[in-house]
Amino acid sequence: MSDDAAFFVGVAPVEMPITLNGQQVTVHVRRLPIYDRQRFFRDASTTDETRAADASFVVLSKAIVTAAGKPRWTLEQIKRLDDQPFAELMRVFLEVNRAAETTARAIAEAGEHQAEG
Repeated sequence: MSDDAAFFVGVAPVEMPITLNGQQVTVHVRRLPIYDRQRFFRDASTTDETRAADASFVVLSKAIVTAAGKPRWTLEQIKRLDDQPFAELMRVFLEVNRAAETTARAIAEAGEHQAEG
């Protein structure tokens, strides 16, 4: 492992259990680079309703992968998910990728303080 490897998100997906119709199923979730995570949290909190709705679909199409790390579904397939699977996939995405929300909030707050000063 090179010294630089510690600076970057790993490529191996994380196995996460979800429950569908009372059955436990394993899905693979990629921890996304900070760029994608910050973009998701920013877009999801915008007042633009279309952009906010699309943010979840886009991020799931990038984060839900096969065991080999390849995209599991296309964006169009993700948009056709039923409510329960969508909610479960978002739950595990957030669990694996939550740290970026705090980082994005801190960056936004820092920008607000600079604008005030």
